Amino acid sequence: MKQRKRLGDVIHFSTGVNPSRIKGKVSEGQIYSLEDFDRDLVGMDIVCEPLGETAGIDPKVCTQMGDCIISLTRSQAGVVTGQSSGKVITANFVKCHIDVSQMDTWYFCYIFNESKQIRKQMNQLQQGVLSCISKLNINTVSQMEYDYKSLEHQKMIGAMYREIMKQNALMKKQTDQITRTSLMILESMD
Repeated sequence: MKQRKRLGDVIHFSTGVNPSRIKGKVSEGQIYSLEDFDRDLVGMDIVCEPLGETAGIDPKVCTQMGDCIISLTRSQAGVVTGQSSGKVITANFVKCHIDVSQMDTWYFCYIFNESKQIRKQMNQLQQGVLSCISKLNINTVSQMEYDYKSLEHQKMIGAMYREIMKQNALMKKQTDQITRTSLMILESMD
């Protein structure tokens, strides 16, 4: 028999700050953006220069490499890379404090982003919510249930999912480069 667990049993969620509360305390480049999230979603580790100080900001809302972040507007999860480390998350994001003795971070991203079971629950839990933009909230996410797998099994699936995301990003980058080069050649011939 499959063991079911609620995400809230293995993950503590904390919401980012309202942007108006950090205005003037941090620069625009120190705020975690959708562009940062998109980079993190593909799981490419990039070493970069540390960001400036985020003095006066609660460390709970600052990203660290390896943190799991959910975009509430996109209903997707990703893992923070070096390039996004040290940034302040706003109210459009949720930081996931995962009990790694019970759940692998990349496995969580896999089930959250790809699982039909989780998507079905998202849709059911959001029924009756009147909004032009469907936006998740912490309560909705923490109530979702998943079929528990052994940690070893989770790590295997999580590692494979991360590799798939990396490979997809590399193929997209290569396709974009081929397209740009081809268009430059056509332009020079015209």
